[in-house]
Amino acid sequence: MKLARIVVAAHALWLVGSRPCLPAVLEWPTELWAGTPTGISLRYLWLFTPGVERLLYAALALALILAIFGVATRASCVGAALLLYHFAPLEDVFSVAYGPYVRGLTADVIVLAILGFAPSQRRWPLTLLRCVVASQYVFSTVSKLHVAGMSWFQGENIRDLAILFDRLQVAPHAHTIIEHPTLRPAAMIVVPLAALAQIAAVPLFGIVFLGAPLLLVFVEREEVVSG
Repeated sequence: MKLARIVVAAHALWLVGSRPCLPAVLEWPTELWAGTPTGISLRYLWLFTPGVERLLYAALALALILAIFGVATRASCVGAALLLYHFAPLEDVFSVAYGPYVRGLTADVIVLAILGFAPSQRRWPLTLLRCVVASQYVFSTVSKLHVAGMSWFQGENIRDLAILFDRLQVAPHAHTIIEHPTLRPAAMIVVPLAALAQIAAVPLFGIVFLGAPLLLVFVEREEVVSG
């Protein structure tokens, strides 16, 4: 639990530190808030003056630092969770498609709340917070399957997305990586090793990775036909 607390609090502190002007979003013109959901200010308690919001943001950083060093652990974790819930939605409150930030319940918020309220001597809090972290990947996969099906995971689709973001200057190095001559040989080594590791886990640990067949998406279609 101690390591989990340090990792999560440090991760949240890194996010907060990389967004020093996040409270300033609340000072933007009212016209920009016209398309946001009704009652969102009350939902996340965006009711304070700009000066108070900046003090709360500093308090968030302080609470995370205290959580990292184990000072007043329960109070610092709970306080950090509440303040993250308050500020996290500002990350994409003006997005067209609202993500997890606008709901305020990011993984860090939930995990810090678990660390603040759960008994440290029990095993279930650690299991629960691991489930929270893993759920990000699980639900991300479910979302992609729901929207696009298995075709989303095909190499052609991932390549097209990378090229698109490259042209939009979101990922300016995507094209260089795609065209790099070592990419295909690396996949030919890494993917079989991953498959062998998952197969070996069955007799060694009694664990069956239900996602193992998805490794087949790394096989080029031409190679399947020629083989």
